[in-house]
Amino acid sequence: MAVGYSIQVSGQRIFSEKLKKRKEALVQAVQRGLIKAGFIIQAESQRNTPVDFGNLKASAFTVWEGFTPPAPRFVDGEKGPSGEKVNADDLARDHQVAVERGEGQTKGVRGPAVLVGHSAYYAIYVHENLNAHHTVGFAKFLETAVMSQQDRITRAIVEEVIK
Repeated sequence: MAVGYSIQVSGQRIFSEKLKKRKEALVQAVQRGLIKAGFIIQAESQRNTPVDFGNLKASAFTVWEGFTPPAPRFVDGEKGPSGEKVNADDLARDHQVAVERGEGQTKGVRGPAVLVGHSAYYAIYVHENLNAHHTVGFAKFLETAVMSQQDRITRAIVEEVIK
């Protein structure tokens, strides 16, 4: 003699709707956490940035889809890493382009995203030059910020998710 069981599930539509709302809430929470994490990274990278390049420190930014940070004030005539005089208007234009590109990159990502960077045209050279001596700050200022702040970054995201 065969034995069979029958299970009937009702409320699938309601369950699906609730699950979708929870997923949306989770995605928003992760985004809020990433925004906090982005500002943690930005602040730490600015602390690490060689201060002999004040415009480089000012060029730091954090962006995400739908957010454009205010433009920083750049100093005209400050010396760049090669000793050249830096034009504040050029830095401001470069900054605007970098921020717009950064926000555009976050739009192309599936799911939450934040982009942190420095817009000064010489940022990459200062960041990567391990042979340069700086009285304050050091090369790899952005990379070091990410690595040294991993616990705070993780905590920022987790705190938003478990709220």
